[in-house]
Amino acid sequence: MTNPKVEFRAATAQDAELFYGKQPIRTMRGYVAIIDDKPVGIGGVYYESGFMVAFSEMKPEMRSRKKDIARGIRMLTEMYDKLGPVFAVACKKEPTSYMLLAKLGFAPSGQTIPAGDILIRDRS
Repeated sequence: MTNPKVEFRAATAQDAELFYGKQPIRTMRGYVAIIDDKPVGIGGVYYESGFMVAFSEMKPEMRSRKKDIARGIRMLTEMYDKLGPVFAVACKKEPTSYMLLAKLGFAPSGQTIPAGDILIRDRS
């Protein structure tokens, strides 16, 4: 049995609702990964207090698809480069998040919140 193909496209509010199981609480802009008409990954930026904050999340069925994850990350970093400064939180619940964000060009901001360290990416 072959893995079904992953489709990436611009995310809509409906995609976010299907992914999270409820309406999104923030305005966001980004991409969604779809397998068999079901959102299995979502990422982009949301706006918080006038700042753009990077985010990404995936369902278990996406975690083993390293090539597709890399393809989605490239799409996100290209978007971040067009936006200017983007912040991200190295989430304590995801032990590899700090290392991944550093590889993507995020640098420590010197600030921490309960969820984790805040990093910044600014290619402008």
